[in-house]
Amino acid sequence: DKGKYPHFMLKEIFEQPETIENCMRGRLLDEEGTSKLGGLNMIYDAYRAKTPAGRLGRPEECGAVIAFLASEQAGFVTGQAISVDGGYGHALL
Repeated sequence: DKGKYPHFMLKEIFEQPETIENCMRGRLLDEEGTSKLGGLNMIYDAYRAKTPAGRLGRPEECGAVIAFLASEQAGFVTGQAISVDGGYGHALL
């Protein structure tokens, strides 16, 4: 049930704002008005060497995941943290 919201994702965001807060925790620097996204300061070769996919992600790959999550097809997907990082996060474990 989407309630009064036009899309289920909006309902999830408004009903569970802590999910958004948690995924951005420590990344938003209020004093500077910027964000810190880990790994972006690495040189390409160092990042590629630590990423199982062996390359940087393309914007359309991230966009495809976002489009899916915003679609009705993702209606049963709730409360998940989905990494679009070529396996980089798992490589660090």
